[in-house]
Amino acid sequence: MNFELFQKLFPQYHAIIVLGKTLEKYGKPYHLIGMTRVNDTAELYVLNMCRPLDSYPTWKEQCELTMREKMESCGEAEDNYFMEIKAFLFGGEEYSVRSASSGCLNPANDVETLGLFTEMRKAGWRVPEDSVFYRRDWDEIGLTKLTINLEGRGLPVLENKTITIVKRVIAKNVRIERPVTLFIENETGEADTVFRQKEEKKSGKSNTIIFKKEDDTETICYINRVYRINVWKDQEERFADLEWNRRMREHMSAAELEEVKRQTYAAMEQQCPQGTYYIGVEYECSEDIGLQFYSKEYLDSVSEVHEGSAVSMMMLLRPEQEKGPHGLKLRGAVIQTPIDRNVTEIAAELYSYMETIPEQREEMTL
Repeated sequence: MNFELFQKLFPQYHAIIVLGKTLEKYGKPYHLIGMTRVNDTAELYVLNMCRPLDSYPTWKEQCELTMREKMESCGEAEDNYFMEIKAFLFGGEEYSVRSASSGCLNPANDVETLGLFTEMRKAGWRVPEDSVFYRRDWDEIGLTKLTINLEGRGLPVLENKTITIVKRVIAKNVRIERPVTLFIENETGEADTVFRQKEEKKSGKSNTIIFKKEDDTETICYINRVYRINVWKDQEERFADLEWNRRMREHMSAAELEEVKRQTYAAMEQQCPQGTYYIGVEYECSEDIGLQFYSKEYLDSVSEVHEGSAVSMMMLLRPEQEKGPHGLKLRGAVIQTPIDRNVTEIAAELYSYMETIPEQREEMTL
């Protein structure tokens, strides 16, 4: 410890406002502690529920989980209303949020937070006895901090005032886990014969998936194409492209470019060995959403532990045409499970959909 660190952990606040209000947003409780100001920067502090760190799987347990279980575990993180705030509008002025952070309380080691709580308590902050946070163990409570630009202004008087919350644009991922059998095109670009026969029996609707979104909106998605992607051919053509090489050499040396090639081929050899293919899926949806497909084999598998350095590769698929045969936006997805050339169908899942939530405004009384 030295005085530089001490003054960083225990800053001299130029102003403190206590709010001390517990509220609920979208079914989750929060407690507004208050605000502090140092020079031209304000901090808003909020308590929220937090999943204890010791409740997460250990490294050994993680290694025994299937990919589905791992993705479900990652998706269990609590949504945090205050982490989505872009700005506050109050009294005709906008206070923009410069940054936001959140994490579980750690009373044994986090002396900075204990210092903050002490200063807030001196200023009159109390957690009401009827608050859900009052008797909750600190290991199950998180602290969210919003850093706000004041731009020469003092702290706004927020208590018992109505302000407008501006929420930023967010991308929301929602699990569906809908089983689907995908029939892969043959070399001529036609679907497998079995697929076409099943289409005729089902009046041409076997390539249609219908489900309801979180808001209960019925969504129809049409799978237009399922085909093999020759990852090795695509990468070799890119590395052989003289114009691409010229553009890359503007940002890196010849040796660095060769290292990029080496790492790319190493990733491909690990994930999609020569002679195997990834699967491309082109689709349209009645709603403005993106779909994520996985093979059932991948979801049920346990990830391998590679010796030495591991490399990864993420592929995106952008269809050449803007709209599909149903007049809707044409989108693409890649199933990154390697398949042999003779595979004509694959047991898969429409695992989730991704939706962009536009900027929203709502009023809140503090």
